[in-house]
Amino acid sequence: MRLLFVLLGVGLPYVATGQDPAPPANGTTAAAPRVVDCTKLHPFKFQCNYIVVRDDTEQPATCNPDNSVPVDCTINLPGVVCEGGSTEFKYNLPDGCRYGSKTHHSTAMLLSIFFGLLGLDRFYLGYYTIGLIKLFSMGGLFILYFIDIVLIALQRLEPADGSGYIMHLFGPKAYPVRFDNQTVLVQDWSCADCR
Repeated sequence: MRLLFVLLGVGLPYVATGQDPAPPANGTTAAAPRVVDCTKLHPFKFQCNYIVVRDDTEQPATCNPDNSVPVDCTINLPGVVCEGGSTEFKYNLPDGCRYGSKTHHSTAMLLSIFFGLLGLDRFYLGYYTIGLIKLFSMGGLFILYFIDIVLIALQRLEPADGSGYIMHLFGPKAYPVRFDNQTVLVQDWSCADCR
């Protein structure tokens, strides 16, 4: 009977004898999962939970000093696990917040529109010398007044300490345009004109 199974190429049925089971008959072994550093994977290869947002400021509840937000993610690749042996890991989402910022964009914009001739917008942002110039020159003869409105609206004029503005999570954030491999992938995977 054993010879018949061998000639037909069929594996012998496994009988529980207290020994380890035999490997599959086709010569393959069960592949061990591949271990990778999940934080270095492309963002399309894992799925993350939503960012935890504070209700009072609409900002992420946690913010790292490099302006990234930690989120819990799960890998979507079959046969691949993270370095800890799990499919779940922490990912730092880049540019998700402004660490240590105390300046609100909406406040700076309102001060620039209504009190920009007196330089209060520059005082609020920490540029005291230009604020004094605007105060004693009627907003730099209206030239600095209009320039500051445009620069603050476009978020090109940020606080003097370099911390950035506090803005609502879904507010009018301005990001610099960049062209790289990820830009093309985002355009390929976007569904802006799907019907």
